[in-house]
Amino acid sequence: MNYLTKKTSTQEYEAWVKVARGDKYHDMLTYDVVALGGEVGEIQDAWKKAARGSLSTDELVEDILLESGDVLHYLVRLLQDVGYSLQDAMDANVEKLENRKKYGKGKHGKRS
Repeated sequence: MNYLTKKTSTQEYEAWVKVARGDKYHDMLTYDVVALGGEVGEIQDAWKKAARGSLSTDELVEDILLESGDVLHYLVRLLQDVGYSLQDAMDANVEKLENRKKYGKGKHGKRS
């Protein structure tokens, strides 16, 4: 199935997530962290099924696409919970990795 018919910017997606989330749970931060881990686990589970031959390569690729969207959804929620945007996380990651490349592992300004 072709899921790539609509193009959404990161800003549009973050705004959509904020509206769609509907804070139904008392502790959203805990919920979002646990849900994020669960969605990553679904990608791992698809990989396991493909490794044992019960999921075709095409099915695996589709699962990775769809479950990565769920990971993204909960990642954006988690970032919103702590006051950051997806853009902030992307920028911080590039800076961290560039510093790691320049100064070596552990030298990217991480708190000790």
